[in-house]
Amino acid sequence: NEGPGSTDAIDSWDCVPNYDESGPEYVYVYTAAQNGQATVNLNIQIEELIEILLGPLDDLDLFILAASGGCNPSSCVAYGVNNGNDTVTWNVTAGSTWYIVVDGYQGDVSPYDLTLTLLP
Repeated sequence: NEGPGSTDAIDSWDCVPNYDESGPEYVYVYTAAQNGQATVNLNIQIEELIEILLGPLDDLDLFILAASGGCNPSSCVAYGVNNGNDTVTWNVTAGSTWYIVVDGYQGDVSPYDLTLTLLP
C-alpha cells in the first residue's frame, strides 16, 4: 500500500468512523461482468522472521466504494477492518463499477496479495 500509485489522502472512512486509517491507501477499479456476489480477499504477506511464528504484525484494511460516489469516504458500502487479513463480500450488478481500497491502519504499510472472485 505504499510506492508508485499509492496516496495518503484519506485517514477516516464514514463506514467506520473514528478509526485511524492514517497509512497510505491504494485503489483498484473493478467493473462487474455479471450480477452476483463479489468477494475480495486481502492477505498480508509475511515480511519478517518473527511473523512466521506470530502472523503479520502490520494491519491493512479493506474498503469497497461505489464508484458513482468517487473516492469519497462517504461512498463506502462494505469494509473489512480485522487485525490481519480481511475478506469482504457485497452484491454487484453487471456493469457496475467499484473502488477496492487497501488502507493502512495507524500508518501501517506492508506487501499484500489481493484476490477477487464473483459468485453469479
